[in-house]
Amino acid sequence: MTRPTPNDPTPSDPTVSKPTLSNPAMRQPTMRHPAVRHSAVRHPAARHPAILLLTAALALAPAARAEVAETETEHHELRLEQPLDARLRIDLLNGSIAVVPGAGDTVRAVVTIRRTADDEGRLETARREIRLEIAQTEGTSSFVMRTPWNRRESCAGAASGGARCDFPGWDRLGYEVAYDLRVEVPRSVALELETVWGDIDVRGIEGPFEVGSVFGEVRLKGLASAGSASNVNGPLWAAFAHAPASESEFQTVNGPLEVRLPRSADADLSFQTLNGEVTTDLPVRSMPRPVGVAERKGGRFVYRSAAGAWVRLGDGGPTFTFETVNGDITLLAAEEDNS
Repeated sequence: MTRPTPNDPTPSDPTVSKPTLSNPAMRQPTMRHPAVRHSAVRHPAARHPAILLLTAALALAPAARAEVAETETEHHELRLEQPLDARLRIDLLNGSIAVVPGAGDTVRAVVTIRRTADDEGRLETARREIRLEIAQTEGTSSFVMRTPWNRRESCAGAASGGARCDFPGWDRLGYEVAYDLRVEVPRSVALELETVWGDIDVRGIEGPFEVGSVFGEVRLKGLASAGSASNVNGPLWAAFAHAPASESEFQTVNGPLEVRLPRSADADLSFQTLNGEVTTDLPVRSMPRPVGVAERKGGRFVYRSAAGAWVRLGDGGPTFTFETVNGDITLLAAEEDNS
């Protein structure tokens, strides 16, 4: 299996059309926003130096050809003392994440471990070197994939001139390990989910969320709180059952972005894309571009303008930010049953 590689954006390509913002339901002419095309879009993984370095250094190599393989399944339960203030943290190098509502005040996880290797010796090395650390501290239930390379700590150090990021890649190791998690939690739990190679699927969880993948698909349904979601190479879909009361952010680099909001929501919407179109069927109207954050220089206040296109839904309210580099942005009315 060959690992995907990120595609470099091509803002200078004359064949790429300028992004547009259109609202078919309002039957208005297409609105073109040149600022959208030239705006600086932040990389979704910018907050995570480990992901940036791993993507650049490792994604070019194909995975090892499997000679031997094994699959194990584990079941874990963690009881929550205060479910309303609980948090679920999952941090994987390789594997998919699925989170759904569960009964009671317990976190129930089904963990599928997949190991492939060139031979029995490397398979034994895979068992010994890669593990899933499960813990519960101060209301946080965590499932973290641990490796000898300390991917987050060493790669973060490399970004600041410290330790180097030394993960050699699955092909050179001669084995590959993945942890696929399906977790049941109370609906109110806050989510902190991250994987490098794998999909993320969340259904009916109403707590705050912070979700990110590098190579995979991200699907979030039944959201009811504010949060952020990102994907580097792949699509991102999100649907709100109820509009949150504070700001939310959605980003992709190479992939489409689709978000569904209740038609009755009151929000200000910000769109930025380098190579793509912006489309919505919600009853939005244009609004002035907000003034940026003020900086004091030489006894004066300097304001930097907020780039991109801005529209208002309903009476306006918390800001929803949608950003892509290569991919369309679609904002639609949420379905009535979105749990």
